[in-house]
Amino acid sequence: MKEAKRIRLCLRDLFHQDVVEMIERETRRYQIWSIERPEHPDFKTAYDLLWNAFGAVGEMERAEAINSF
Repeated sequence: MKEAKRIRLCLRDLFHQDVVEMIERETRRYQIWSIERPEHPDFKTAYDLLWNAFGAVGEMERAEAINSF
């Protein structure tokens, strides 16, 4: 039996509509909300989640800096 080859595709290799459909299919289970002000009731929860993922490696602004934006 012949050995299977894996082919790696780049998004540039796909037609635009195929990329759109792939993104829609893969993200359908997620919802996105925009939290634009520190007064938003979910700001602290969202910030803490992001800080725990990115803050320790220095890839995120501290809450005080974001609040001042």
